[in-house]
Amino acid sequence: MDLTERLAPVGLDDVVIEDPFWSPKIDRTIETLLSQYEKLEAYGTIGNFRIAAGIEEGSFRGPCFMDSDAYKWLEAVSYTFYRRRDSELEEKAGYLVGLIRGAQADDGYIDTYITINGRLRYTDLESVHELYCAGHLIEAAVAHFSATSKRDLLEVGIKAADNIYRHFIEGGRAGVPGHEEIELALVRLYRLTGDGRYFELARVFIDIRGTEEVSFTRCPDDTGKQKDRHACGQRYFQNHVPITALTEVTGHAVRALYYNCGVTDVYLETGDEKYGGPLGAMWENMVTKRMHITGGVGSLINGESFGADYELPNEHTYNETCAQIASIFWNHRMAQTGADSRYHDIVELTLYNGFLSGISLDGKKYFYPNPLKSSGRHERSEWFQCACCPPNMARLFASLGQYIYGTSRGTIFVNQFIGGRASIRLPGTGTVGLLQEGEYPRYGEVRFTVGISHPAAFTIALRKPAWLEKYTIEINGKRHLNFQVEKGYISIMREWKDKDTIAFVMAIRPVLMSCHRRVTGNAHHCAVAFGPFVYCLEQIDNPGADLFDIRIDPDDIRFGIDDEKSLSDGIPAISFNARIDTGDTPLYYALRKMNHTHKKIRARAVPYYAWNNRGKGKMLVWIPLIS
Repeated sequence: MDLTERLAPVGLDDVVIEDPFWSPKIDRTIETLLSQYEKLEAYGTIGNFRIAAGIEEGSFRGPCFMDSDAYKWLEAVSYTFYRRRDSELEEKAGYLVGLIRGAQADDGYIDTYITINGRLRYTDLESVHELYCAGHLIEAAVAHFSATSKRDLLEVGIKAADNIYRHFIEGGRAGVPGHEEIELALVRLYRLTGDGRYFELARVFIDIRGTEEVSFTRCPDDTGKQKDRHACGQRYFQNHVPITALTEVTGHAVRALYYNCGVTDVYLETGDEKYGGPLGAMWENMVTKRMHITGGVGSLINGESFGADYELPNEHTYNETCAQIASIFWNHRMAQTGADSRYHDIVELTLYNGFLSGISLDGKKYFYPNPLKSSGRHERSEWFQCACCPPNMARLFASLGQYIYGTSRGTIFVNQFIGGRASIRLPGTGTVGLLQEGEYPRYGEVRFTVGISHPAAFTIALRKPAWLEKYTIEINGKRHLNFQVEKGYISIMREWKDKDTIAFVMAIRPVLMSCHRRVTGNAHHCAVAFGPFVYCLEQIDNPGADLFDIRIDPDDIRFGIDDEKSLSDGIPAISFNARIDTGDTPLYYALRKMNHTHKKIRARAVPYYAWNNRGKGKMLVWIPLIS
């Protein structure tokens, strides 16, 4: 990778989203966060802080990592302040920050599970998640300060990081975090404060993984005895080889991708290719061999983990919502290593499919796993005992603005087609205003208007989506041909004037997608895509046949766009010709000796993210071809 062309993201304070598809979902975040606060109370997350702070008596409730849900919630709340302030939300956030301050020990240590249960600190890094929780605290602290300029939560995060530094660096204790997260958080704290100790600590936690210097067994349990209980295996924790030897994504998907986020952050700061090489190899492995068509990753239920190459089941897949979020986080960071549209292609694919499927259209129910086929048993829930996904979704919705634009060496990169206004500081040029309008992804025309105080020469680079084949560019209403396409970006270099316009017109049409031959579950199957969306069949839309009997003849498909049958956010249904097998097929029969009888039907598909919003029922992404 070449960091000389690294992209700097345009931050939340400089972007205002005004988009027909995304704005309603983002505006709903405040209501969602208020509802989530009630769940955090009901399930004991907030109560744990009251008990740890000595305000009330009781026992610890929930899994050992419950604190992290509160921290993710606070981080999401902080991001909403860039868009709109809400007095009730601010009051609840202020109350929670006060509880967290009260639960922190004088030396900076904070973890309600350890404090309430009277356990020894940092003695079970494999499973207790102290450093994972601390990482989410630090992320929330950085976000809260950046949005509000208040130091109350930031001081808690700094004291917690200082405590970890004293223990592991000054105290000479070696240990591997069982669930990565602290690494990326420490880099964020370093970038905010400039304190190099935090970067040093992040790098130590990254470099020590998979080495002979230390393993989980080096951390004694509460009795001082060494532990050796790695039921999941070191690959599950990404602790089987050092970072320099990693060539594939493996183990627990969220752990792996949070780890890769931290490694990418360190690489961005150092340019050290001992990180850059493995990151590139792992990214190629994930997107070419271990990722679903929806962007879903972490396909195995066992261990919430990555499978082997091409091990991508449909009905019995996992694809935890948090893993899709972690993939977006990592691809956003990889995009900063250089101008290459592939990374934001994956961000887009995951946003519109694997991520959005994790929440219902009304924003009140959630999926934890996200299968690509259902026999009718799957249904979203209002909350989970292990509630990592709901606040994680909220913080991505609230921070979506940072994924849209980037800058590098006199170029503005448009990474995502999400409408709104941006104020972009471009070195050597000054501040450039950019207004993005359109109804993407329902329609393919996206319009940009430049706002600038004086004419200036610079480049605007538009990401050419991976799915896009035909398009046109217009400047000030006239067809423009003087552009270059490099690494997936359409680069337009000219002297821009105030109120200059760009129209990027993309031809969006339904297409049939196929699959690599080694994904055996999808052999002789196809899927329907429309722009960035992957579609699925639901039983409710196809009442005349059992969904699993539907077949496609690719030579007789005749797609139709059914806008009048769109779901609540305006993305259309797609209809097409299909067949159903009407014969009574035996369980086994001689190939080519069975006379199949088929009936023509008109099948209807909806966007994958929108399934299971009208009750339980069968669902199918990969549709068999006619035999």
